[in-house]
Amino acid sequence: MKNIVVMVGAVLAIALLAGCQSAGRPAEQPPDTSVARDTDRREGRTEPDLRTAAAEPQEKSELSQEEPESGSREGTAEREARDSQAAASGAKPPAGSESSEETLDPGPLADPEDGAVDSAAKTEAAETPAGREPQGRPKAPSGPRRPVLSMTYLQKRLGELIQPPIYRVSSKGQPLLHLEDLDFDGVTEVLVPCVESDTEVDSDSFSDFSNLYKRGKSAYPFFLYIYRVGREGLAFSEKISFGPRSVYGGIARIQIVRASPFPFVIVVKFQTLEGEEQEWLVFSGRSVSPGSRLAFREAFASKLLVEDVNGDRIIDVIVQEKAAEEGGGFETFLTWFRWNGRRFEEHASTNILHNLKGFLGRVSEILMAGEWQEFLELAFLEEDLKRYGRRNDAPEQVIYDLFGLQAFFEAQDSDAVEVLKGLKEVVFPAFLENPFIARDERGSYFPLTFRCVGVDGVSFVSEIPLYMMKNPFGERQFFLEIE
Repeated sequence: MKNIVVMVGAVLAIALLAGCQSAGRPAEQPPDTSVARDTDRREGRTEPDLRTAAAEPQEKSELSQEEPESGSREGTAEREARDSQAAASGAKPPAGSESSEETLDPGPLADPEDGAVDSAAKTEAAETPAGREPQGRPKAPSGPRRPVLSMTYLQKRLGELIQPPIYRVSSKGQPLLHLEDLDFDGVTEVLVPCVESDTEVDSDSFSDFSNLYKRGKSAYPFFLYIYRVGREGLAFSEKISFGPRSVYGGIARIQIVRASPFPFVIVVKFQTLEGEEQEWLVFSGRSVSPGSRLAFREAFASKLLVEDVNGDRIIDVIVQEKAAEEGGGFETFLTWFRWNGRRFEEHASTNILHNLKGFLGRVSEILMAGEWQEFLELAFLEEDLKRYGRRNDAPEQVIYDLFGLQAFFEAQDSDAVEVLKGLKEVVFPAFLENPFIARDERGSYFPLTFRCVGVDGVSFVSEIPLYMMKNPFGERQFFLEIE
């Protein structure tokens, strides 16, 4: 019995000592599984994906609940490495992972029934041929697009941003806006016509031409505000001043290069006592600020022609100005402003009346000298003569027919050579101002009436269209048309 008690006491002492030692030792490390993994690979077993395994539900153990701090750091580093790898490959990070980029509020979205401001995608599609990028223009950014803002939001926000004494020009209570993608970033900018005034200004009264004749009617300092559409709404960008104005004529857009939406011109029009003034703001598509600016005036003595003069698919500006000439009459001067890739600059100039008189004088001189082939080459276009189909006929016979002489001399059954040799004089009108009253695809023209006088004193009157070339600045300025 005594021996049993001694044995029990020894066991209890040993157990107590073992418990104290285990309490003082660090936690036991998990067994090394590298040997097992090597065995699995040799036997053809596949190692499970840690990310897949982590996503599967697991039974919690005391060890998983008391995960050491170093393990937490390890997991964070692993997640960051995975996120970086996913970002480099363009893939989305795994669900539940944290992103360092702050999510932005997209802002107010467009209401389809509210006349939303389009994002310039419609404009680009309408003006750029299918499958063709604008030449010389950078592509629109491929990153997150800024929001499309509703017209309701635009009007409300602009009312908060533009405060008296600056007022927006309105039409029937609705402030006017012009929407345009000025910098080719795929998002529409907002152009707002404004005036400095004591009260709101309605476009109907502001565009009334009679304002110019009303006593005491003051002009308004006119401005064009430009706002960018950002992720947080509207942001002020530019304020363009046009000085005091009495009559506002509106805003228009002119495309410079036919094959590309850029560059282009925003034209702001005004009326004066002398006529219309046009302020041209030229945008290259690289900035919301105009790259250049120029002004044109249309009045009784000056007119503006905007078209492709030389057929290079780029618009040109022809300024036509009338001036009194010494000795009577009014000369008309033409000035050609041509696009040089950055701005419109003066390229060439000529006149109409003086050159026309010289052309007709030379035509009469050659005809009277009997130089009929030279006359045909001077008076008519080569393509017209080819189309006329009388290349095998003698030049005097062609002139006889084109001038309508056969109608007068038919009864006498006269020979063409004899008729032309019998001409004593060809009389053209004495022009005192620009006679070109009509225009078509070939240029400006008018019906030229002239009189032929024979050696016997008999005269007759004929008529033929006389054209000024569409490009009047070339080697040939005038020609007679074959009808």
